[in-house]
Amino acid sequence: MIRFAETLGVQQINFHDLFKVGIPMDTWTGNFAPQPHEWVPVYSEISQKVRDKQFSISVRLPQCFVTKSEFACNPEFYGYCPVKMGERVMVHPNGTIRICSNLICTGYGVARYHHRQIDWDASSGNELAGHDLERNTPCTNRGRHRKYGDLVPLCFSFKPDQEEFVWQNLLGWDLYRTTEDDDRALS
Repeated sequence: MIRFAETLGVQQINFHDLFKVGIPMDTWTGNFAPQPHEWVPVYSEISQKVRDKQFSISVRLPQCFVTKSEFACNPEFYGYCPVKMGERVMVHPNGTIRICSNLICTGYGVARYHHRQIDWDASSGNELAGHDLERNTPCTNRGRHRKYGDLVPLCFSFKPDQEEFVWQNLLGWDLYRTTEDDDRALS
């Protein structure tokens, strides 16, 4: 797909993960259901090619999963979570205010905007429910519906080496990466 996009003359390709995690958005991919253990070597191969500058276009690629031991080595890096950071919100046409992209098409949100005011959700439908906001953890919203063996889910917005202004300059997230993270990701 990357090579095809290059031939079209596009400047960037952005991949989204397609894993079924037990939410209504799972229906978007129909019968296509890659398994996490199948994705890890694909991610390693493509991300190495990105680092080696083997593509003529920018590639945004979600890491999606790491082993439990790899996560434990650098939770500050792998624990990236827009919900915990409060670095963005999405306001949907029906007024639902949501932070986590993984919860699109669900009843979860943090608030609702209507009649020119924000009503905060104090129910169990608040997407912050179940989050340990003080600790870097694997993705709470992907992990609450499914178990992945030795792998833990990462935020599907976690796309290291994005070469984007917000990721690098405002969040500085790649500063949390260590050389050991790169070495472990390739092994």
